[in-house]
Amino acid sequence: MTLEVFVPGRLQNTANGTLSHAHWSVRSSYAKRWRYDVAGRVRLAMKVAGWTAAPEVPKHITLVALVSNRLDTAGLSSALKPVEDGLQTERIQMVRGVRRLLPGAGIIDDDGPTRPHVITHGQEIARPHKRDPKARFSPKVDPRGVRITITLREDGPRE
Repeated sequence: MTLEVFVPGRLQNTANGTLSHAHWSVRSSYAKRWRYDVAGRVRLAMKVAGWTAAPEVPKHITLVALVSNRLDTAGLSSALKPVEDGLQTERIQMVRGVRRLLPGAGIIDDDGPTRPHVITHGQEIARPHKRDPKARFSPKVDPRGVRITITLREDGPRE
């Protein structure tokens, strides 16, 4: 079974550029917005498609960033990190003694290297002004975002 979801938005490299020199709260709100958007859209797609696979079941997840300019490999992985976090199960985090709930879609239990999930990154150029000259100034026609494809792995856990 395959699940495909598109999450619109403008990805930014958090390790280099304006976000790398920004205040920590700006980076945090950027990551939080992507986590919430990804979790909400993936949960809705799961409900519509009737997806019932447990988070522990091995999956192959492809994240394709639709960006206006090509990113290097380190920048691509840093830009897609909040998207990966949005695919994880919900978890509780202690912040200064206060318990906070981090949102998640519940697709994977963890994105660590010891888990059976395979996550691949890719990117495509998607400039709004190349398709339609009027779209250059219209955010409604902006094709940038992330295309998420989730498939169950048949080969079992990776070694």
